[in-house]
Amino acid sequence: MSEVPGPAPETEVETVSDEDIRTESEVQSAEKHTPTWHGKPLEPGDARHPGTDRMSPSYDGILEHDHYAEWQGQPIIRFFPDHFLSEGTAMVLLLCLYSVLCIFAPAILEVRSNPAVTPLGSKPAWYFLFLYKFLHFVPPLVGTLTPVALLVLLGAWPFLDRNPSRKPRRRIFALVLAAVVVVGIMTLTIMGAME
Repeated sequence: MSEVPGPAPETEVETVSDEDIRTESEVQSAEKHTPTWHGKPLEPGDARHPGTDRMSPSYDGILEHDHYAEWQGQPIIRFFPDHFLSEGTAMVLLLCLYSVLCIFAPAILEVRSNPAVTPLGSKPAWYFLFLYKFLHFVPPLVGTLTPVALLVLLGAWPFLDRNPSRKPRRRIFALVLAAVVVVGIMTLTIMGAME
């Protein structure tokens, strides 16, 4: 006697959404395209990585903010003419206000200065006190060229710094350097004010 086959055992059917279906060429192109910066691959979380602006844990566990979702549905404001006209209007209105203030409430002028007489205890304004004090510690040529060199370095810093990350824990050198400069300026300013 032959056995009569019973009903086939039920198997789980896996449902696949349209988002899960990718062609083989899409998978290969995604694997081939790894974002790079100056020839080095970028990790998720770096400022220049295309996946940085999504709300997802990056490689070091920090949630990134999804700027696209935040502004989705908002009206588009073009730089020209929308933003340009609003900023230009504000600038003209402020210029008119300052002109009216200059005409009807001019600054009070003090006694005319005499270039032949040097006042006693002359000091620069508070925002130049650190340079004034710095000149006491170095020769005049060094005291003159150092601020210029530091301003050139500050302007060139975005081109010299090749670290693409914007996370503070990956910017230790830049943060320490900035802290040393700020503390130095504050110390020299206080020393110049107390003199």
